[in-house]
Amino acid sequence: KSSAGHLAALNLAALYLKHGRTEEALSALNLTKTSSGMLGALVNYQKARTLADSGKCQEALKELDAVLNVKSADFLHQEAQLKKAFCFEK
Repeated sequence: KSSAGHLAALNLAALYLKHGRTEEALSALNLTKTSSGMLGALVNYQKARTLADSGKCQEALKELDAVLNVKSADFLHQEAQLKKAFCFEK
């Protein structure tokens, strides 16, 4: 639940995604404890993007809703809404 843990998970997931290793990226993101703060929202948003990009929109929608419920992450809200719309199109 620490900030360092969230940042480490985000960085590790980014490296995995860069090399096309989606499942490993999701595993890295899932190692963090759920947090209601801004860093937790960033982790949830990255999970949602990864899930949506791999065709798992139902799971992505749950993560995006979690992002939208974090007031301190309002800078992500428009992106989250847009990603939700793309999922509904599929």
